[in-house]
Amino acid sequence: MKILVISPTAIRTPPQGYGGVELLTYCLVKELERMGHRVTLAAAPGSYKPNGGLIEAYSEDEFAKLIDPYDFDVIHDWTHTKIAKQFIHPKIFSTPFWTDEKGLNPIYPSRAVAHAFGEPYGIVVYPGIEVEKYPLIESREDYLIYFGRIAPIKGVEKTIMLAKKAGVRLKVVGHAGWAAYDRRYVDMIRSMCTGKIEWIGEVSQKEKIDLLGHAKAMIFTPTWLESFGLVVTESMLLGTPVICGGIGGHVEQIIHGVSGYYLSSPNEIFDAIKVVEELDPKKVRERGLYFNSRRMAEDYLKVYGVD
Repeated sequence: MKILVISPTAIRTPPQGYGGVELLTYCLVKELERMGHRVTLAAAPGSYKPNGGLIEAYSEDEFAKLIDPYDFDVIHDWTHTKIAKQFIHPKIFSTPFWTDEKGLNPIYPSRAVAHAFGEPYGIVVYPGIEVEKYPLIESREDYLIYFGRIAPIKGVEKTIMLAKKAGVRLKVVGHAGWAAYDRRYVDMIRSMCTGKIEWIGEVSQKEKIDLLGHAKAMIFTPTWLESFGLVVTESMLLGTPVICGGIGGHVEQIIHGVSGYYLSSPNEIFDAIKVVEELDPKKVRERGLYFNSRRMAEDYLKVYGVD
């Protein structure tokens, strides 16, 4: 099969740091290549060049001029604007995150996003990553962790206030650069990190694995509809359970009482903090292993109509 995967153009694919969608498109391209398909990637300049070549553009609109849709058997559009809706082609698919345009023949990243687009029975394929890059870590240190973008929609201040009220140590780690959007919010979060709350901010991939892997648990309380939690997968792969609230795909990732806890009130979160160490890291990791890139690629091929 000749497959075109179209990635957003704000940053390279794969990302050098923060960039969830770009990481997923890279993982999909790599797996489709391994499975013997000829894959072309349309992405920002300097992105990965697969066996079918790289089509480079600085904006998603440029792809409409650069792509001949009939060069491909399947087109899978991950852009935010769903540029492939301009093409005439029998097999165009899109993966819309909930702030994106819907696109053609949507394949949702979670049941929560399908509901948000008014298609509760729409097709869902859960994203997957290269799970072999995340080792099981069974030793735990005396702290909880927030890991994610430092932005209001992620509810960072909510996590900090919960940790303060519970009297536990919390490390605040995550992207505070260009995609954090609100510098005043980042500064406010830094000012809240006193006493048992430690500000760490940006870290390398190696530091991420060490910090996430040795935490008692990750607390994840977004204030918006989270399409899918890549960091939730990463945490579980390392054996670190996730205590979460809010609505979104991250709720579907966790098996309550096995790989973490999904809770609806602060009091329940305080109770979960007391017992989270009782969860078995091996079973936490087992749940994380489901969200692997091979399974993701196989699931997409079924939707494409490829045996």
